[in-house]
Amino acid sequence: MSDWRNDLSKRIIIDSGSCNLRFGNCEQDEPLSIIPNLLAVDKKQGNLIYGENLQNTLQESHLNYIKPHTRGVLVDWDNEVQLMENLIQQNCDSKELAQSCLIQTFQPGLPEKVRLRMFEVAFEYFQFDSFFPANSQSMIYEWFNSKEENQNQSQTLKTFQLVVESSHSATYITPYFDGEPINYATTRLDVGGKLLTNHFKDLISLRHFDFKNEIRLTQQIKEEVCFVAQQFTQEMKKKKGSHRKFFVLPDYDTGKKGYSKDSHDQNTYEQVIQLDKERFQIPEIIFNPSDIGLYQNGLTQSILDTIQKINPDIRDYFLENIILSGGNTQMPGFSERLQAEIRANTPDHLNIKVNHINDEQPVFSGCIEFCSDDDFKPSVISKQDYRENGFHYLHKFYFI
Repeated sequence: MSDWRNDLSKRIIIDSGSCNLRFGNCEQDEPLSIIPNLLAVDKKQGNLIYGENLQNTLQESHLNYIKPHTRGVLVDWDNEVQLMENLIQQNCDSKELAQSCLIQTFQPGLPEKVRLRMFEVAFEYFQFDSFFPANSQSMIYEWFNSKEENQNQSQTLKTFQLVVESSHSATYITPYFDGEPINYATTRLDVGGKLLTNHFKDLISLRHFDFKNEIRLTQQIKEEVCFVAQQFTQEMKKKKGSHRKFFVLPDYDTGKKGYSKDSHDQNTYEQVIQLDKERFQIPEIIFNPSDIGLYQNGLTQSILDTIQKINPDIRDYFLENIILSGGNTQMPGFSERLQAEIRANTPDHLNIKVNHINDEQPVFSGCIEFCSDDDFKPSVISKQDYRENGFHYLHKFYFI
């Protein structure tokens, strides 16, 4: 019987993002399933809703959400395992897990108890033959460098790279030297898409309708209408209505989903909210968290602080090859603003370059690139390694 060593379909990938779970294998170019990484309890009926059923539920007012992640850290393993098990049952034969390898993503700086639980779930609950914990930033690095257009970079650019990932729960900044992360310089900024959505939700609730339980709807509005201002102060000075956009709320009776538009006919029966300066005030939090009372540096200053942790002889090179990724960076104007701010705060002789990854799933794609290669085989942890050496010996080789 074939196993993961010679069958790419048995190299199972679970990208455990705090916003979405992506499930697939190394034989496919795209995920087989993408579901929200949360569950909900129906207040009226008391039943648990998750996966595709939750995706298809438009009205959120009668739902109480259960989130396995808290501040980007997976803490509710019982519910997370339930989501993972559902994905496995839908997409592969559970009897073949004993011949399969699980590739599961993680973020830097995980508490030791969470790392231990990853091993226990892989080997003791699901009974996988092998396990590979995949650093999300390293997978972004692999994806970026696998692209043909990036393989012809100079040796200097290949040696010094800075991965910036601004995702759902936080923003991570990790320097890479010759393919290896500089762990001591990794920086976490406690601002991510979830914080932006929650603040946006409060703003809309104050000015329009009560959106306090409309998490997924608010996230959709944010993704469709928000943009990053290149000159925030100047944009704020513009007259009211200069950035007007409308969002038509979903119709729960007909099942019609919400959508954004540039103009609105007041004679229609649609429920509409009008957005103006909120469109760029929300993304500004990433660059200036102090605007909402968060006492930490913004993204640009955090990048510059990260560079200062590195040897002075080489630190400047990292700014010449910045890899920018994550859902927040997909907002129009994000990469241009970051490029301009770093340029304005660094010496003129540096060739500042921000490489924006315009892809929604570079972590998952990076897992496919890295784990499809034969060089992947020596990197995995086998069940035998786990039983003979234990977690406390193995984890130091795989986690930051």
